[in-house]
Amino acid sequence: MQKYLVPILALVIALPTDEAHAGLRYVSGEGRAVISGNDVTSARKAALADALYEAAAQLGTKVKGASQLNNGIYKDEHSILVDGHIRQHQIVAEGRENGSYFVKIDGIGNSDDSECGSSRVDLDMRKVRIQIANGITGYNYNAIVAGLRHGIDYLGEGESFRVTDQSHLPAISGAERDNHSTFDYMAQFTSSQPSLSGYSLSGDILVERIRNDGLLTNVTDIQATLSLKLYDNYTGSQIGLIRKSLTKADRRAIYGFAEPWQQQPRIDLHPLFEEARAELEHKLACQPLRAAVTEAGPSGIMLSVGAENGVNEGDYFLLTSTASKNQWQIVQVETVNSRQALARTLKPNPKILAGTTALLMR
Repeated sequence: MQKYLVPILALVIALPTDEAHAGLRYVSGEGRAVISGNDVTSARKAALADALYEAAAQLGTKVKGASQLNNGIYKDEHSILVDGHIRQHQIVAEGRENGSYFVKIDGIGNSDDSECGSSRVDLDMRKVRIQIANGITGYNYNAIVAGLRHGIDYLGEGESFRVTDQSHLPAISGAERDNHSTFDYMAQFTSSQPSLSGYSLSGDILVERIRNDGLLTNVTDIQATLSLKLYDNYTGSQIGLIRKSLTKADRRAIYGFAEPWQQQPRIDLHPLFEEARAELEHKLACQPLRAAVTEAGPSGIMLSVGAENGVNEGDYFLLTSTASKNQWQIVQVETVNSRQALARTLKPNPKILAGTTALLMR
């Protein structure tokens, strides 16, 4: 069987290194091959292929089968196909043993059985400006201000993200992995540091009167528009735009007739925030949970996410070296509080530095 496994090795390790990180898992495998004619090189390749095959099987398998009736006798045939993909691997032990060559590996791979919504990413709520057009009554302005406050609280009830209210601060203007917030005096002064590895929202609420006059009619409506830009704090790039509007009938009159007095309709922003939260749930539900290493030392690795993000004791995180994408480290969570997790490295190298980004493997 080993001669069929060598092509699998080439397929597995040739996977692109920049594909999505969602559904990563930490796996291990061991392979053995008989040394024939003192050909250690071929035996090592076969043993490595076996180890990769065993590790890939932990990520996913498919069973294919068929039944047929032949001369009144049922015959069942089935086969098991390995469907997992190893992204990166490292040989942890190898050598000759009793006429065979053995290889043990640790690796990371893509798993198709990951569940969306099992973790909550960090979402910083930054400045949302209110712009009110002329002609909007004072009680509607107050309703908009209160609606924004209630809307932020409502977003905080999201299932896929954990909201931190930083609406007193302006929009994040750079990549937090570059320590951009260290230049933000107000963020430091108010202890409102943005999430290094999460996301942020900022934008506008515009309330205006829109004229829809006809030949004989004088018609105005009030339109409220919520525009929120979703940023990736890690890269500083905008990854989404949420734009929701609602319209309320204002005045209706016929030219030449006295306009009857009527109170301006009250604007309720809650439906807009309902739609915004639904879109955010869809956008962020399957995003991989990232964490920043806030401390790294002999006592362990401190991560910037905790129980409120859905992190549990025993979870694994993948950390990629800033020096090389081919150097990676696995840490396992030992203790968790509401906002942080303490983890231990599983390999002696590479060393982990504060500021490194980690990905939850689940």
